Amino acid sequence: MTDTPDSKWETETPTEDHHPWWQRHQKELLLFTILVLVLLIIALWLPNKISAPLPAADSESSNASAASSSTAPASPATTTGLESPWQDAQTTKARRQAQEILAKLMDRQAKLEKMSVQLWADQAFASAQSHAEQADQLYRQRQFIEAQQHYQQALTSFDDILAAADSHFQQALAMGQQTLAEHQPKQALEAMTLASAIQPDNPDAQQGLQRAQNLPEVMSLLAQSRSLQQTLQLDEALTAIEQARELDNKDPKVQQQHSDITEAINQRDFKLAMGRGYNALHNKQYGDATKAFLLAQRLQPESSAPKSGLQQVADQKQQLNLNRYFNRAQQLENKERWQEAKDNYDLALKTDQSLIQAKVGSLRTGARATLHQQLQQLIDAPLRLSNDSVYQQAQTTLKDARAIRNPGPILQAQINTLQQIIATARQPVSVTLHSDNATEVTVYKVGKLGQFAEQQLQLIPGKYVAVGSRLGYRDVRQEFVITPDGLAAAVTIQCTEKIALDS
Repeated sequence: MTDTPDSKWETETPTEDHHPWWQRHQKELLLFTILVLVLLIIALWLPNKISAPLPAADSESSNASAASSSTAPASPATTTGLESPWQDAQTTKARRQAQEILAKLMDRQAKLEKMSVQLWADQAFASAQSHAEQADQLYRQRQFIEAQQHYQQALTSFDDILAAADSHFQQALAMGQQTLAEHQPKQALEAMTLASAIQPDNPDAQQGLQRAQNLPEVMSLLAQSRSLQQTLQLDEALTAIEQARELDNKDPKVQQQHSDITEAINQRDFKLAMGRGYNALHNKQYGDATKAFLLAQRLQPESSAPKSGLQQVADQKQQLNLNRYFNRAQQLENKERWQEAKDNYDLALKTDQSLIQAKVGSLRTGARATLHQQLQQLIDAPLRLSNDSVYQQAQTTLKDARAIRNPGPILQAQINTLQQIIATARQPVSVTLHSDNATEVTVYKVGKLGQFAEQQLQLIPGKYVAVGSRLGYRDVRQEFVITPDGLAAAVTIQCTEKIALDS
């Protein structure tokens, strides 16, 4: 086609100018307006008077068509002279309709070229363009009705191509996704390039194109990760596959490799943690063992092995504590520290109520602790033996103490001391009391002694109370203690404070 004012197909190229077609063809519109005015004059004012050449606008159009195609057949206007008003009106109508179709045609062409139609419907698009070019030739020859028909055929072809665009897109996208999953980089890039060309704004197509562009590097990193895994360089293998995931986190092979290497690292770390745990347990490093088994438990919560390891830690710690309690208790028994020994046996029982050794030890040391306490109380307060019941208790306690075989030095000393206390507890001691021959003296547990200046008594060791009374004097009370060695100081009982009598 030639670039003439009446050639609408080639002048309106969306890739060169994006202004509306009427702005880009102002000259043609002006000529068309003049032509319409001339036709109106011919039809209304000079229908029977004028016999002249074609209107200037049509002459110019005919001349332009002749200049662009010297072989084109002559138009009716050049062969028959002046057209009739009816024919002119029909020609004008056909031309206007052809231009309306052309506007739609240009819109469809712009859409298809934006969708890179040559990549997926090149033949159909070329065929439609051929119809448009034929329409251009007919248009320049002022065969507007025939031009309209060819423009319509081109428009219909363009619409059919547009209608098939989505099917081509879906096929290309599906092929791209399949070849991506199968790691066919060339085919994936071709398919995704086509899909993104048909629908440039489609996110799946754009993402697929990016994945296809990254696929060669992803495949290289995947192969590197697998190779490193085979040589047990698991951390390096994980680094490689994570780089691949950054490039394409939807690749199923990358996802599977990441899962495999992560599981392999988990297994490795689990075994290492369990090994550290049992090694620490063997060395009685219970804190380190507990940490290691807890780490293994976090790595594989469903595994029973860490629980077993933690239980062994607890059992060994418990046994260690029990051994400490028993050893300490035995040491305290050897030192005749019976109550402290009992406390350690009781701690062992708190750990495990079923321990026979702890039960027997608690009963034994408890009895010895009680005996030790009873002996010490009698030794610390020997004067209590002046009481008959306490004296009997002392004899019983001494008998129990003598019944123990292999008594320790502490118990033996208690036995000896209590024996001596019992031996002297009932031996009378000579005691001298002093008074003033005027005071009535009474000694509790002895009786009334009357008035005397000095009196000798034979009393067993103990605490005594002497009371003195005298008419006109305030009573006196004197406590004194008699030990097996006698009185510590002389005892004088006499009333010396007179009582004032009312007159």
